Amino acid sequence: MSTDPLDGDLAFAHDDEALFARDVDGQLIRVVSATQQDYDSAVTLTIDGDEITVMKAVPSTDAQGNIVNDEHGHTVPRRTTIYDAVTTLFNRRRGSAGRRHPVPTLCHREHMQPVGVCRVCVVALGRRTDAGQRTEERLVPACVHPVEPGMVVHTMASPEPAMRERVEGSVRVVVELMAADHLPEKPTLAPSDELTALAARLGVDAARFRLEAREAPAADRSSHLIDVDRARCILCDRCSRACNDVRSNFVIGRAGKGYEAKIAFDLDVDLGASTCVSCGECMISCPTEALVFRRPVESRWRQERLEIAEQHYEVSAEDLQRHPLFEDMPLRFLQWNVGAVVGWHVKRGQALCRQGETGGTAFILLRGRFGFWKRPGGQGGLLSWIRPPGRGASSGTLAGPPDGELTPDDLIVGEMTCMNNQPRAATVAALEDGEVWIVRRNLLYVVQRDRHARERLDRIYRERALENHLRDVSFFADLDESERAACRKFLADRVELVRVDPGQVIFNQGERADAFYMIRHGHVKTTQAINGQQRVLSYMRPNTYFGEIGLVSREVIDSSIPPSRWDRRTATCTALDHVELVRVRRDDFRELLRMFPALLKTFVSIAQRRLTADYGWSPNVNGMLAEFLDQGLYNGEKLLVLDMEACTRCDLCVKACGDSHGGVSRLVRDGPRFDRYLIAGACRSCTDPYCLVGCPVDAIHREGSLETVIEDHCIGCGQCARNCPYNAIHMGAATSAGTSCAIRAPTRCAACIAVPTTPPSGSVATSSGSGSPEPRGNRRQAVCTLLRGNHPGGGTSMAKGKPKAYKEQSFDHLHGLVGISDDQIAEHLKLYSGYVKQVNTLNEELTEMMGRGKASGKDPEFAELTRRLGFEYNGMILHEYYFSNLRPAAEPTPASSSALGHALTEGFGSLDVWKTDFQAIGDMRGIGWVILFQDPATDRLTNHWISLHQDGVPAGFKPLLVMDVWEHAFMRDYKATDKAKYVEAFFRNIDWQAVERRLREASAVRPAAAA
Repeated sequence: MSTDPLDGDLAFAHDDEALFARDVDGQLIRVVSATQQDYDSAVTLTIDGDEITVMKAVPSTDAQGNIVNDEHGHTVPRRTTIYDAVTTLFNRRRGSAGRRHPVPTLCHREHMQPVGVCRVCVVALGRRTDAGQRTEERLVPACVHPVEPGMVVHTMASPEPAMRERVEGSVRVVVELMAADHLPEKPTLAPSDELTALAARLGVDAARFRLEAREAPAADRSSHLIDVDRARCILCDRCSRACNDVRSNFVIGRAGKGYEAKIAFDLDVDLGASTCVSCGECMISCPTEALVFRRPVESRWRQERLEIAEQHYEVSAEDLQRHPLFEDMPLRFLQWNVGAVVGWHVKRGQALCRQGETGGTAFILLRGRFGFWKRPGGQGGLLSWIRPPGRGASSGTLAGPPDGELTPDDLIVGEMTCMNNQPRAATVAALEDGEVWIVRRNLLYVVQRDRHARERLDRIYRERALENHLRDVSFFADLDESERAACRKFLADRVELVRVDPGQVIFNQGERADAFYMIRHGHVKTTQAINGQQRVLSYMRPNTYFGEIGLVSREVIDSSIPPSRWDRRTATCTALDHVELVRVRRDDFRELLRMFPALLKTFVSIAQRRLTADYGWSPNVNGMLAEFLDQGLYNGEKLLVLDMEACTRCDLCVKACGDSHGGVSRLVRDGPRFDRYLIAGACRSCTDPYCLVGCPVDAIHREGSLETVIEDHCIGCGQCARNCPYNAIHMGAATSAGTSCAIRAPTRCAACIAVPTTPPSGSVATSSGSGSPEPRGNRRQAVCTLLRGNHPGGGTSMAKGKPKAYKEQSFDHLHGLVGISDDQIAEHLKLYSGYVKQVNTLNEELTEMMGRGKASGKDPEFAELTRRLGFEYNGMILHEYYFSNLRPAAEPTPASSSALGHALTEGFGSLDVWKTDFQAIGDMRGIGWVILFQDPATDRLTNHWISLHQDGVPAGFKPLLVMDVWEHAFMRDYKATDKAKYVEAFFRNIDWQAVERRLREASAVRPAAAA
């Protein structure tokens, strides 16, 4: 028996010339660029005996599966490869149990540019001639070889034994050589090590090729997150493509030549000393254990939920991989992102999400039935012309039967907010006890790299997006309900969702009209060319539509349109930002108008109005609008504007910002200028928040106040700073928690959204005797009232001399509460005492300033004291409400026969549903208050979240039950992650009689509008 290592399987290596450089005809391979015409060219080939037809080219995509467009807005074609065709066939057969992909890869990933360096993806490739004969098969790499008509491909799953053994033998040789050089003698089968798994799959024994051990390179453990073992590196270049092509960090490359070649960081320095931002992209891409993470990044969000052990639980990467949505994801991708998912045993009545809220989580449905409620959204605010309707309007209660039901067959809910950064489209709650996985945005980004999972998510997103949009189309207004339902049914399977990039032309003036468009998200500019100049006609926002003129031209022939321009576009429409459009093709649109003549009348009227409109064009106005758009100001929902004529350049604003943020000012007094106004470098709370996209650990998200929050588990990768087009996020030096490594941390000016900007003054106090609210006077009470609308003495505010001081209320009855210790109450009362003292101090200082004639809005000290007074005053009043609705030995719920019980049942359906909703709001992340209010106009009771002490208070509503959920309310008794236990304790100590009295007194005083 021969012992020559070149015998046996190595015979396949004699064909290495074809493997590396020749095509099926024995000619050197020349890469031919794909063209747009290749999209329409079908290619039929045979793979393992099965015929399959694919297109010769497909659009290029980025790492997230988004189609790439060139500077002209056209898609960039790429040739379909053999690997693509094999994957398509494999996905069709994925119902077969135990099947594995017949073409393994170590250097290739679907979301990366193929390079063909590992050579384990080889297939045997032949061709059938015109005479039907088969040419000799040659081995070629499937990941880079394009498909051609008549190809005959054999993989390791070929039904022909000779071909199967030839391909498998070649792959075995390559894997055996790599294993001999890069795996230990007795490797542990780690599920995340693709090389070890592939060697085990092929039954490779690396012992016969193992040479004398060379001196292994020293391990690099200088990074606080990633360890480097170059002895395990196979130079597949996945890490460098992940770093450079996917993340654009440009840190990883190659150093050295030949056998001594290695991956290197920057100019061949240790990873910890390089410019690496520790985003983890290289590590999750590595097919071996050359790059491994020390620990997954864990957020406070996950820790808080896992502390609620009775409802939340850990989900492992292995659990995720068993789910159909994640089954094709590499285990290491899931291990790195395991901190982004938490299991939740949902109780009946608990809400997963509420309509109008922002959010960064989706919910994978595992067990149970869930209902969803949708209500029409409204518009408001100074920028309502560019805001999506309903932004920020949260549906606090669940009223009536649900609009529909969801089950585990629907797979996921809440994904739309994660994928388009828009508010929740519906309120979703459990109709029975169930189970879900809460998934954060970054895991959904990773999932979209797998084509199969991305197609499933995209199909669900498109179906729901179209359904939501067709529910409330504005041009259905002239139809009755039955006609609207018929229109929706007709359009349901005839519309498509189209995504358009910023600056991309949707259609040009003069083109043939082929579709009608409705804007779902984003903004569209309409321009018209007149005498060689572009005139801006309009800017269209979400829930508007365009493109109808060219489709109803025949009906408006009596207008100014000549016959030569029938069916032609009268203007050019261009996307201003990322736009989602609902497209109705021409024939379907015309059929819809034929079926419903009232719609035809509506669109003819709209077309005539638009064609005859006088847009008042002037070059100066258009120039200012163009500058406004170029600066992206239309995308901002909040702008920090400085009046430079009023500004004295004292720099107190920058100093105040620095004092409020640890000595580092986040305000940059620089930016675009418009006349006398400067748009400062601050967060604009964009309608399309670019900064939220692509964070590898989901450390950045948006609160309900539109404030962008960066959490403590941020790794400093800088993705958010690069994404922000307005330079509102800056990277600075910081120290990583638990290590001595210096990392970068982002800071940004959020225009201090959480700081009160309107000083609430007239408010409500509670006497310790009756627990009833009594109005308390204030020197500033004429300015604004948030908690109550009536004031003594006609509401005069300019008191002379020293203002009347407030006295602390006595709450001596608060002893022996269940679950809230006397020590906790004592510390809490000290804090309340501080609020009273601060209110008195601020009132005195402001009165003194008025006496000195310094009460000026341009005086920064006056403005700061006034804002602080609003915060301190509401803090004092809300604490008095809170302490006065507590008493020992209370009942857990109000009596169902009481007036309060009847009101809660009427408003929420049952006392249990109300209690579940109130407690769920109290358990939300953040600091503030949960308040049960009565609407004075309707007497309806609603639960509300109040940020800080004043943000979110509905004007004129009457507070009935107040719960403090700042940490100081429970930190002596419970950990920060045990807030739910504190909420339960609060409910065991509610003085329902006091709440009942507030309800009676609130109902007795009704405003004139309600009466």
